[in-house]
Amino acid sequence: MAKQKESTGFKDVLSELKNGIIQPLYVFEGDEVYLKNKLLKAIESLLIEPSTKPLDYVSFDYSNQSSKVNIGQLSVETRTPPFLSKRRLVVVKNSSLFVLGGKGKKEEKIQSEESQDEQDENPGENPVENPYSAKDRQSQILSLIQSGSDSCCLIFIEDKVDKRLKAIVEKIQETGTLALITKPDLREIRLWVKGEFAKSEISITADVCDYFIDRNDSNLQSMVCEIEKIVLFVQSKGKNSVDKQEIDEIGSSDLKGSIFDIVDALSKKNAQEAYRLLELLLVQKQPIPLISFMLARHIRQLITAKESGNADSIARRMKIIPFVSNKLFYQAKNFSFESLEDLYKECFESDLAVKTSKIQDRLALETLFASTVHKIQ
Repeated sequence: MAKQKESTGFKDVLSELKNGIIQPLYVFEGDEVYLKNKLLKAIESLLIEPSTKPLDYVSFDYSNQSSKVNIGQLSVETRTPPFLSKRRLVVVKNSSLFVLGGKGKKEEKIQSEESQDEQDENPGENPVENPYSAKDRQSQILSLIQSGSDSCCLIFIEDKVDKRLKAIVEKIQETGTLALITKPDLREIRLWVKGEFAKSEISITADVCDYFIDRNDSNLQSMVCEIEKIVLFVQSKGKNSVDKQEIDEIGSSDLKGSIFDIVDALSKKNAQEAYRLLELLLVQKQPIPLISFMLARHIRQLITAKESGNADSIARRMKIIPFVSNKLFYQAKNFSFESLEDLYKECFESDLAVKTSKIQDRLALETLFASTVHKIQ
């Protein structure tokens, strides 16, 4: 089989599937969950007989803990013939098998300690070989890929594939398809949103469409759920179009917009409003780590906006919707470059303190706010 290009993406895989071409092996990497799931569903519909799905479709989710992956079991599953379906479908999610190390430092430390304990208990025996050593694991992965059967389709759905694992990457490309599934560009997202509303004969203007995309941070999975709710809401009102007010009324809490409003209040030295908005997020039970992350990201965007100089340059550099770049441009004017850098540094230090268990996340967030308010006043 010809070697696959490293640039293979969503459209390439979908085009092959539409032409009836199904590889024995797929490795989907990237941050776009919705599109990866869409490809998985497309492959399932082509291969699996619904009545025998419990027999012919098996799925494993390892939550990024590669030490729990039983490659021997996966090998048995891939060699098991299908019952009535065209092929057996074996899906492996979040295995982290294709990342150097394949596990976090904490997991490595535990395994090392367990190995050392076993040696201490058996001092006269040879050192215990770590079954999860990098070399051994890579050899097992290569064997799994090579032992694939024509009667099975094996799919890995991962966040990342480390290209330094050259032997594994090359074997994947020789055997099947390695595809990077990333977020579509803004033009494609706009067309997709309008198309999803059009399926229910609901129209949406360009401005409202951009507002909806920004509110959902261009997240396709989030937008699918929101579109379903908005369509039902609009139809219940006997309308065939959607406006910003309806998006606000029926949509989920706009965390991104709230973070913008908080920073806007801080830029205007309105500490009371900033605290009110923060408290509202906490009352809504928004995850504190997510609030902290979104705040740090927004400050980083303002630094980029400050560096870019104008709204058009911001939109090009950050690949964002024009009206968002305008908002960032005008908000960045209210801060000095030094104050933004200082605030971003504090966000980093606060995050580090939480991750090293020096302070609880809520106290860290409130301390960060108190420090920021003190400085701007």
